[in-house]
Amino acid sequence: MSRNVFLNSILVLVFPLALSLEAQIPLQLLAFSRPVTNDYFGIEIIDPYRWMEDVGSTELRDWMKVQSDYARGRLDDFPVRKQMLQELRQLDSALDTFPGALNHVGSRWFYMRTPPPTDVYQLFMREDLNGQEKLIFNPQSLKSVGGSHFSLHFYHVAPDAKCVICPVSQGGSEDIVLRIVDVDTGRLMDQPIERAAFGSWLPNSRGFFYSQLPAGNKDLPATARYVRRRVYLHYLGTNAETDPPIFGDGLSTNVTMEPTFSSSVGTGWGCSFMIGEVRNGVGPFCELYFAPLSSCTEPEIPWRRLCGFADEIQGYALDGNILFLRSRRHAPQGQLLTVSFPTPTLSRAKTILPQRDLVLGSVEIARDALYATMSDSMVARLFRITRDALEQPREIKLPVIGSVSRVINDPRQDGVILALVSWSEPSAYYRFESRTGDFTKITIPGDESTQSLPLEVKNVTARSADGSAVPLTILFRRGLKLDGHRPTLLFGYGAYGFSQTPGFELSREPWFKRDGVYAVAHVRGGGELGTAWQMAGKGPHKMNGVADFIACAEYLVTEGYTSRDKLAAQSISAGGVLVGRALTERPELFRAVVIEAGALDALRFEVTANGPANIPEWGSTQSKEGFDALLKMSPYEHIITGTQYPAVLLTTGINDPRVEPWQSCKMAARLQAATTSGQPILLNVNYDDGHFQTTLSSIYEHQADIWAFLLWQLGELPK
Repeated sequence: MSRNVFLNSILVLVFPLALSLEAQIPLQLLAFSRPVTNDYFGIEIIDPYRWMEDVGSTELRDWMKVQSDYARGRLDDFPVRKQMLQELRQLDSALDTFPGALNHVGSRWFYMRTPPPTDVYQLFMREDLNGQEKLIFNPQSLKSVGGSHFSLHFYHVAPDAKCVICPVSQGGSEDIVLRIVDVDTGRLMDQPIERAAFGSWLPNSRGFFYSQLPAGNKDLPATARYVRRRVYLHYLGTNAETDPPIFGDGLSTNVTMEPTFSSSVGTGWGCSFMIGEVRNGVGPFCELYFAPLSSCTEPEIPWRRLCGFADEIQGYALDGNILFLRSRRHAPQGQLLTVSFPTPTLSRAKTILPQRDLVLGSVEIARDALYATMSDSMVARLFRITRDALEQPREIKLPVIGSVSRVINDPRQDGVILALVSWSEPSAYYRFESRTGDFTKITIPGDESTQSLPLEVKNVTARSADGSAVPLTILFRRGLKLDGHRPTLLFGYGAYGFSQTPGFELSREPWFKRDGVYAVAHVRGGGELGTAWQMAGKGPHKMNGVADFIACAEYLVTEGYTSRDKLAAQSISAGGVLVGRALTERPELFRAVVIEAGALDALRFEVTANGPANIPEWGSTQSKEGFDALLKMSPYEHIITGTQYPAVLLTTGINDPRVEPWQSCKMAARLQAATTSGQPILLNVNYDDGHFQTTLSSIYEHQADIWAFLLWQLGELPK
C-alpha cells in the first residue's frame, strides 16, 4: 500500500469518529464520504468526495447551502464587517470608471462606468472629452431569465466609431453573447450572436471576425464543451446564422489543429492580408497562418502557415503589410522580429529588438512609430521605434514609475495613450505627444478623483529552498513602525506566465488603515523575469513556485514584519495550487488562508470543461510523468488527517466556467474532516456570480468578507 493510499484510508475510515468526539468542526458541516478508487500507473488514489463533482445534484446543493449559510453567519457576526463594507463603498464611490476601459477612436471617447445607483458597468461615449456624456449600452436593459443579472465584459469599437460590439453574459457565467450597438442611436443591431468571442473589425467597419462554439456542445461531456471552435465573418445587417466559417477546425487541409485548440482571425489598417492564429489552451505560444484579405469570401481560403508552436511566437502586430512578431525562441526575455507580405518567411525574419536584460511586453502600431513596452524588475519602460530607423529604438521616460496596464493606439494617429499605474497611485491615462515628446494626463469629466495610498514600497529578495532569488514586494502605511507582529497578508499566483506587476487596489486601504502589511511573492511560474522564470514553475516544476512562496513567508517573519500567528496567505484561481500546497506543506507557518475560486484538486482538473485547455500549464494524468507532477502539486491529495490546519476561507461562484465549484467544495470537506486545530474552515458560495464578482455590490461584499475573516483570525477581533 502506498503512503498516499494509507493516509487517504485513515481520512476516510477513522477520523470522522475522532473528530466528532473532539467537536472540532460543527457536525452539521461534515460531508459524508463515498470513496472512489482510481489506479494511476499502479498507484491507487482514494477520493472520498468524488460525489461532489456532480454540481447539479441535490445532495451537493443542500450541503453547499449549509456551508454557505454557516460561513455567512460567522462572517456577519462581526461589527467590523459592516464597517469594512461601508468603507469600501465610500472609497470606490469616487472611482466608478472601470480602470483600463477607455478607448479613443477618431474624435470619440468611450469608457465604462457605474453611475449611482447602478450595480453593473455601462458603456458611455463623449464626442470629445469635454462633450456631453451619452449612454451607449446598459446591460441591465436585457431581459433576465431566472433573476440573474447581465454584465458587460468589455467592448470593441468599429474603426469608424459608428458601431460597437458588447460581449455580455448572465450571472457571471461567461457564456458570451455578442450584442451589436449603433453608437448614434443606442439601438441594438442585428440578432445576438451566442457562444461567441470577438476577434477583430474589418478595416472598412462593414463587419468583423468572431470565433464561435458549435451549438450542440452544451449537451456533450464537460471535457468536450469547449472544442471545435471556428472563426466566422459577420457583415453588419446580415443574418448571423448564414455567416461563413473562414478558419478553424476542419475547414482547410492547409491548417492543422486539434479539436481543443482555439482560433481567431485578425487584420490591420492598410493590410491586404489576414492572420489566422491558433492556440493550444493556455499555452504561451501560437501558430500563425496568413491569407489575402480579399479571399475571405471564397469557398476555400488559401491559408499558408507562417510559424508553429516550436517557433515560440507569443503574438503579433500588423503595420500595413509588415508583420512584427514577439518571439521567445532562444530569447527567454523576448525579442522583436519582422517579416513582410506577400511572402513572409520566418527563417528570413529580421531582428528589430534583440534580447536584452528587459522583458519584452506588448508592441503597438501608431501612425508615427511603433511603441514597445518592456519591464525591468517589474517596472515598465517604453521604447519608440520609427520606421526609418527600426533598429534604433529610443526610450521614452514615463511619468509614473510602475506598470503599463494598457496601451491605446490608432494606426491612423500619431502617438499613444498609456494607462499607467503604481502600487500607491490609481490607474491614470497619459497621452504621449510624439511631436513634443511630452506626456499629458487625460481625465474623464466626473472622474477627477486623485485618491492614492500613502504607502512605503519595499522590493526585496527572498532565498528559495534551492537558492533561487525570489522577488518580494512589501507594502505598508508610510510611517508604520514594524514591530514583528503586524497582521500581514502574502499574495501569490505563479501560473501561465502572468506577472504580478505594480497595481493599485483602493480596496486595500482598510487593511493599511488598520496597520496591516500586504506583500506579493513573485514566484516561479509567473512571467516577471521572463520565459525561463515561467518554465521553472510550471508542470513538473510547479513545486518550485510553492517553495518560493514559503520562502517569502519565512522572510516576512524572520525580517521582523510579522509573526506566524499574524501571517495569512491568499490567492485566486490557478493560484489555488500554489497557496493550497503551501498550506498543506507548512500549515504551522500561516494563521489564516484565503483561496478564491481555487484550482485545488489537480488530479481531477482535466475532467472539467476548462481542463483540456489547461493541460499545457499543468500536465495530464494520461502520462506517468504528468500524473506524478499533478499528484505532487495537488493540495487536495496532501491533506493529512490529524493535522492542525490554520483557519481557511474558500470562496466560489456557482456559475464559474473556469474552475468548477466542486473544487472548493471537496477541499473544504476534506479540510473539515482532517483538521484538529479547532480553527474554522469556511466555504462561502456566491449564487449569482461565476469566477469573478460582476456587480459592484458583490465586489464590496466579497472583499468585506475577506478583510473581516483575516482580522478575526489574526487576533484583531475577539473570537
